[in-house]
Amino acid sequence: QESLRIAIGEKPGVLFLDEADALSLDHLLPPPQAREASARLVAALCEKMDAVDAATARVLVVAAPSRTDVIDSSLVAPGRLDHLVEVTLPDPAGQQEILDLQRAKRERRAGRALFGQIDYGKVLPLMGGMSGGDISDILRRALEAKVHGSTDGASPPLVDTDDLLVAIETYKRVRGV
Repeated sequence: QESLRIAIGEKPGVLFLDEADALSLDHLLPPPQAREASARLVAALCEKMDAVDAATARVLVVAAPSRTDVIDSSLVAPGRLDHLVEVTLPDPAGQQEILDLQRAKRERRAGRALFGQIDYGKVLPLMGGMSGGDISDILRRALEAKVHGSTDGASPPLVDTDDLLVAIETYKRVRGV
């Protein structure tokens, strides 16, 4: 609520509500208390949004939930968060593009090659349902494993397909994917 007031005062602007599904407090409280607390929070947010004069406020409110099924329907009413855009998970071609972009970015930062040959035919099928963030984390884990495995400060060997396969399996186990 305070953020919305500040955004209106600083217009024009964008108020970005990341992890907006957290407005459902089911992850923090027992069900009856969570429903009551969430209802109060959502009602207060809706009240503030309804009080905004869209013509003069010049503030765009954007919410990014991970799960749309827990967003209170009153938030997506006309005049509130009324334009819904679904960003789907990448398909295998998109995942390969993300892998390639992330590899290039990390190598640019390092100023040297970090990755060897990757067999996408082995890697991509195991990444079904993974986001760009998941893929980035897998690359980070594979790189960290190589660094931890290197001896006496020697430059670690390049990350290869097997390293990525191990990182994917570890990631799935840790994340419960």
